Amino acid sequence: MVPMENGTEHYQRFLREDLERYAAAVKMGGSGVSRLDTIRTDVVGSLLRPARWKDARRKLERGELGADAFARLELECVREHLRLQEQAGLDVVTDGEIGRLNFQDSFGLAVSGYEAAAETVKSHE
Repeated sequence: MVPMENGTEHYQRFLREDLERYAAAVKMGGSGVSRLDTIRTDVVGSLLRPARWKDARRKLERGELGADAFARLELECVREHLRLQEQAGLDVVTDGEIGRLNFQDSFGLAVSGYEAAAETVKSHE
């Protein structure tokens, strides 16, 4: 995995904007959540990564693109994923797991005592 400088700040801004949308819905008289008499849904799995994200990630891995520029592009891709899901009428949306090359990333970050090869886009295609 390639560490992203300021990635946390970008994600926090994304969450803050999401919470602001929620607060606006509540302020306009909504509950901010789906009605309980409707089918409850959840999104499981990843959305396809855009080609421009893959190109940028390869450049990041080769040192041809800075972490800040990559984080900005990744956030744009996340927002596109959110718009797509909202336009489809989903009541639960996800970032599409765009920043995760592997569903096991969180496990690898939580344990120690072993060496792992670098995660790259190529290793997961």
